[in-house]
Amino acid sequence: MPMRRLISAFTVLALALALSACSGAAEPLAELRGRLLSSESVSITAAVGSTAGGAERQYTLALTRQGGECAVSVLAPESLAGVRAVYDAEGRALEYEGLLLPAGEAGAGPVDALPLLLEALESGYVSLSWSEGESTLCSLELTDSLSVTLSLGPDGEVQWAELYEHGECAARCVIESFEAY
Repeated sequence: MPMRRLISAFTVLALALALSACSGAAEPLAELRGRLLSSESVSITAAVGSTAGGAERQYTLALTRQGGECAVSVLAPESLAGVRAVYDAEGRALEYEGLLLPAGEAGAGPVDALPLLLEALESGYVSLSWSEGESTLCSLELTDSLSVTLSLGPDGEVQWAELYEHGECAARCVIESFEAY
């Protein structure tokens, strides 16, 4: 019996240490979250990759959010440059040269990756966080089927993010610039 108690004590100690490490690793996220929630404007540029439909596709996307309006513009590939996804209270629409096309509900695909990343940063539930070298990694839950894993650099800025829908990676983002004013 004493051996079981000793093993139980070590197990409880290990769990306590793991949980305290998680809370310390989430501090950079809390600072970034506070900055985002108090900012009037946010802009993010990222290389976004997706394997939706079985083929690897790469895009360069730019998100701008000012007030209540959010838009994602395609910068590359050149054949899609100029297409924008505009998000408002009524949903989203695709815009090209002044024409708007309703685009249905958002998912975790490439065009929705940056708005979902921003939403996760501002309100996602932190299910796990840990440190690797100078980086802090966090898993954030948005819904039962949608989560984001991201890496924060030593300066607290987002380096990359992966969006998972139903447990499968739907999009990968390598952040080129991230500004909150």
